Amino acid sequence: MSVTTVSVWCKDSRGDKQTNAWLGAAGHALRTERTVFKIRKALPKSVFN
Repeated sequence: MSVTTVSVWCKDSRGDKQTNAWLGAAGHALRTERTVFKIRKALPKSVFN
């Protein structure tokens, strides 16, 4: 890796922000799905019929 590549990589934080936003959204979706799964599991089956 050359010095110019490292300096450009360190200065550019847009990719980091986009990655963090994407990971945050994915984490939120997984937590929501888990919560819905727990609620559906706790309710009696007659609620969904």
